[in-house]
Amino acid sequence: MKAHLFVCTYTRESGESCGAKGSFGLVDRLKARLKGRFAKDQVRVNRSGCLGQCEKGIATVLYPEGKWRVDVQAAGARSAQDEDELVADIEQALGE
Repeated sequence: MKAHLFVCTYTRESGESCGAKGSFGLVDRLKARLKGRFAKDQVRVNRSGCLGQCEKGIATVLYPEGKWRVDVQAAGARSAQDEDELVADIEQALGE
C-alpha cells in the first residue's frame, strides 16, 4: 500500500464528533472519486475510530507520510475544496 487515508468516523452520544459532521459521506465520496484511478494495492481509504481531534472538524491522517488534516469539512462551501486537497495529498504520496 503506497497511500492509506484514515478518516475519523467516531460518533459520540453527546458532544462533537467527526461522524456527526458527515465523515461517513466523506469516506464514500472519496472512495468513489478514487475508484478505478489507482490499483487497489496502491490506495486505501478507511473509516477509523476517534483520532482525538473531533472538536476541530473531521480528522484525517494519510500514511505513510503521517500527514494530518484536522479541519476537514464534509458539507458546505469548503467541502469540495477539502476533498480535492485530500485527493491531491494521495496523488502526491503516489508521486503523481
